[in-house]
Amino acid sequence: MEYKKNCDTLSEKNSFDAEGNATNNQELKAGPYDGLQYCNILKAEKEEIQYALDKHNSDSGANKCCAWKVTAIVFIILTVLLLVIAIVIGVIWLRESDILAVSQKTSMERAKQRQEEEEQKRMDREREIRAEEEKKRMDREREVRAEEEKKRMDREREVRAEEEKKRMDLDKKIRQEEEEKRQAMLEEVKAQCSGGQIVSISSISFGFILSVLLVNHLMDY
Repeated sequence: MEYKKNCDTLSEKNSFDAEGNATNNQELKAGPYDGLQYCNILKAEKEEIQYALDKHNSDSGANKCCAWKVTAIVFIILTVLLLVIAIVIGVIWLRESDILAVSQKTSMERAKQRQEEEEQKRMDREREIRAEEEKKRMDREREVRAEEEKKRMDREREVRAEEEKKRMDLDKKIRQEEEEKRQAMLEEVKAQCSGGQIVSISSISFGFILSVLLVNHLMDY
């Protein structure tokens, strides 16, 4: 048997009775126990109770103290594990939050970029549509102006042709009338000339007849 420190007054003797139980705490302190059992014995002595230790549960106090320490260690380990898990979860959450924020930012930028591209495409389509409509309008106006110019030129050509035809008809009619008048005057002149010749011939013939008659009459005398 070995003595514990601060127990110099204890005598070396058998501290167990016939059943294996210690008679008092002082005798228990002299037993060959480890530090945990000695601690439990001191605690029982301080509380003025008998620390019962038989052959079946001689190490129950040590087991209780060891269990308490193990429980404390397990609690500390679990607490540390929970803290580590919480930290890991927090880090993961922060990382996921950062990733989500970056993803949201990227999604917003992509959405903004798509919106800008769609707006640019819409503006380009509108510009192309306006350009096509303007081109069609200008083509229609050009065609209308060309048709109007063609119609105007056709009308002017028709008017000039009609005027030229009327002028030519009028000139022809005037020339025809002048020709008719000239022919009539020629006929009249011819008629007058013919009448003068007949009168002249008649006068000459009448004078000749008178002369012959006069000569015959004179010859009769």
